[in-house]
Amino acid sequence: MNSLHIALIAAGPEIIGGHSVQAAALDRALRDAGHTVSYIPIHARLPRMLRWIRSIPYVRTIVNEIFYLASLRKIARADVVHVFSASYWSFVLAPAPAVFAAKLLGKPVIIHYHSGEAEDHLGRWPLTTRVLRLANEIVVPSEYLKGVFASHGFQIRVIPNLIDATRFDYRERVPLKPRLLSVRNLDPYYQVQNTIEAFEALKRDVPDATLTIVGAGSEEQKLRRLAESISGIRFVGALEPSALRAVYNEADIFLNSSIVDNQPVSILEAFAAGLPVISTPTGDIDAMLQHGEGGSIVPPNDPGTMRDAVIDLLRRPDYARRLAQTARKNLERYAPSSVIQQWLEVYSSVLNNRNLNVLLVVPWDQETGGVATVAGNLARHLTAHGHTVTFFHPADCETLRHKTTKWGFPGVELNLRAPFNREHPVRSVIAFALTFPRTLGQLVRFIRKNRIRVVNIHYPGEQFVYFAICRRLLPIRLVISVHGMDIVRWDAPATRRSRALAILFRAADLVVAPSSRFLRRCEQLLGRSIQRGVAIHNGTDVSDLQIFAERCSSDEPFVLTVTSFDEWKGVDVLIRAMAVLRDRGQFVPLSIAGDGPRRAEIEGLISALRLDGSVRLLGDQPRSAVVELLHQCTLFVLPSRFESFGMAVVEAMACGKAVVATRVDGVLEIIDDRKNGLLVEPDDPIGLADAISAFIADPNLRSRLGAAARERVNNRFLTSRMGEDYANAFREVMACP
Repeated sequence: MNSLHIALIAAGPEIIGGHSVQAAALDRALRDAGHTVSYIPIHARLPRMLRWIRSIPYVRTIVNEIFYLASLRKIARADVVHVFSASYWSFVLAPAPAVFAAKLLGKPVIIHYHSGEAEDHLGRWPLTTRVLRLANEIVVPSEYLKGVFASHGFQIRVIPNLIDATRFDYRERVPLKPRLLSVRNLDPYYQVQNTIEAFEALKRDVPDATLTIVGAGSEEQKLRRLAESISGIRFVGALEPSALRAVYNEADIFLNSSIVDNQPVSILEAFAAGLPVISTPTGDIDAMLQHGEGGSIVPPNDPGTMRDAVIDLLRRPDYARRLAQTARKNLERYAPSSVIQQWLEVYSSVLNNRNLNVLLVVPWDQETGGVATVAGNLARHLTAHGHTVTFFHPADCETLRHKTTKWGFPGVELNLRAPFNREHPVRSVIAFALTFPRTLGQLVRFIRKNRIRVVNIHYPGEQFVYFAICRRLLPIRLVISVHGMDIVRWDAPATRRSRALAILFRAADLVVAPSSRFLRRCEQLLGRSIQRGVAIHNGTDVSDLQIFAERCSSDEPFVLTVTSFDEWKGVDVLIRAMAVLRDRGQFVPLSIAGDGPRRAEIEGLISALRLDGSVRLLGDQPRSAVVELLHQCTLFVLPSRFESFGMAVVEAMACGKAVVATRVDGVLEIIDDRKNGLLVEPDDPIGLADAISAFIADPNLRSRLGAAARERVNNRFLTSRMGEDYANAFREVMACP
């Protein structure tokens, strides 16, 4: 990557805290990597004659803001603007003006949000969301904050805080001594009072224990008064980062009592110094420590349990040492080399891909069906966020033809002949050779004229080999999305792919699968043909599913499945399960929406089992009818022998329905057994009947798991999340050389 000029806007080194520490570390690492950094502190350096104003509340804020706004003119020289952000008034006074200045000067801007108060901030300050939507990217350091932002409709990236472990002296504490350390600002959110109370209780059993408290803040005097009658407590005030090394080296156990937090740098520093950590699980801390693995978690506002956790470490020094060793190993993801590379990818992305222009290649122009739904929802998300989307569908026309797709998007169609047809081998090869130059020429001209930057093929087939050649000829990126039976058969061992498909996959910059388990299947089958793969869960549009919610009702309980009549869908297993229920005296009707090649066989099975009066074959249904059925049914069943994902399950869960499904591939990434649905083994009609019976007999179980299912979808499987994951994937491949 060429050298970049980054405007870094953050708290300056005179403001001691996590933001300034991270900004200074990022500044050093970027400079070491050969880039230019203009560090613009949010607390501007005042002329000496005006520094006395710092002691006057409100006046100092006004004067500082004037000088800060003036310093933002440095943005004009930068390639990209990187703004550290806190919450509330701090957001209004520092990040917001920087974002407006960057937009005015035409510079891409990244908001780097750190505050653990994000939930309240985003919920109660509407101006904040308007400013955030102006940013080219929003980056947070933790999955915790990503979840908070997602609940407010934002799509963001996660890049962890960085720490240079070489700036601390790692050592194993042998013997482990009761020398405790707290490094947090002395403000209400960090509840250092609880740490002091835990220490006071500890002193009764461990008289020689000591506690060093590093930090300053609004509660300092109150905490000092609290500690006056307790021996062994030392307040050292706020320290420069360079002075922390010795403090960590002198201590043996790190304590943190925060009740609002994100991803504390001080805990990372404790990891680097080899201190076992005891902390509340606030923000991302639970994920950082993984209780019993990299640290010990205690409940918030519970000094007694924190005291017990300290005694536990002192009594089990080997356990304490293992916690510290694991935490040290986990620091790799926070290493400057790793974190800086992620930041450089973001910088490159916002510089090169401010607006995506995507060609979605789909074999069919359909309104319904799993592949069509995924591609349509993806197109809606991308266009809603300012990107350009065009569809391509194969057709019988020899000249490229423009049209409007059934989803209402602009599209084109053209006959793409596969290089080889097994039914007509000679004729197909000759036809391909004769039409290839003209067909390829039309595709190349279309991609150039429309400035397509990413070609995303869904459900790849041999006829799409043309796009592999376009990838070599044009400055585009090729992303292939696999969906299931386009790559593997559920009941067949891995077989060698055709030469055309091998060429297509080798040309791909990225292969996307709808689940991690299915991605592993694809990697085993395609081997080195996949250069890079990623799993992106499919998403559903909840608003689309709720259109019919209020007017859908059914007096008659019934079981529903929405599926095709293919062998791998296991409809025969469900029919046999319904016969088991009938024989037990648990009569419940079944409705099946769908059709397929095995319909006649299924009809014969229904007749043979004398289920004609209780199983309704509805055939293929329009989207609106399927949504009504989902809301009307008592419970939903998916009896598949194989599922790369399980979109039907997700949509039923989004409607708040209790779901029974099989333990196969992608379904295992959707349903947590007995938490938001019930899972059974495939090809097990008795087990399937038992699960259906459990739901039919227990309305409370249906209600509880149905509510949990809806929450699961809202947290993990929305179109917005899928769309942003795809957009990020497109940006990343565009950023690669």
